[in-house]
Amino acid sequence: MDSTLLFQLEVWREVSRHNEIGEFARILVAMVIRRLPIARLAIIRIDQERCRLETVALTFDEELLPAATTWPRPNIERLLRWSRRREIQRYSGSSRSKHVTFATIPPALLGEGLIGPLASERGVYGVLIMQLASPRRLTTDQEKLCQALLEPCA
Repeated sequence: MDSTLLFQLEVWREVSRHNEIGEFARILVAMVIRRLPIARLAIIRIDQERCRLETVALTFDEELLPAATTWPRPNIERLLRWSRRREIQRYSGSSRSKHVTFATIPPALLGEGLIGPLASERGVYGVLIMQLASPRRLTTDQEKLCQALLEPCA
């Protein structure tokens, strides 16, 4: 069986065992860090009705967990459109891109990293952000692992 699929099954198993998102996020980091060079991970919930983003899990620096942030409706719509494409976006501290996803990054996760949408057939729920431990290039297999995390985390 493909190692990416095995990893995804491990993540699904952990998702089903934990009701509390913060606890799941800490376990997820322990699972991911064996395969990817990440330093921190955040899960951001998109509240579409109230046009808000809420950081529901931030590993390692929970005291830096920001409060919910209100966003203008057009920006929420842009974020939702991107999310429905289910594309991972790479970010860099030196990047000057104005891509809507970069505005979701909590200050504790600035630097180099990946952002992926938490979406399923039932809708868009949020954003998964992984800060890389070092600004090195990810392999194709590592990028596949990042993509494999999105569905179970949604």
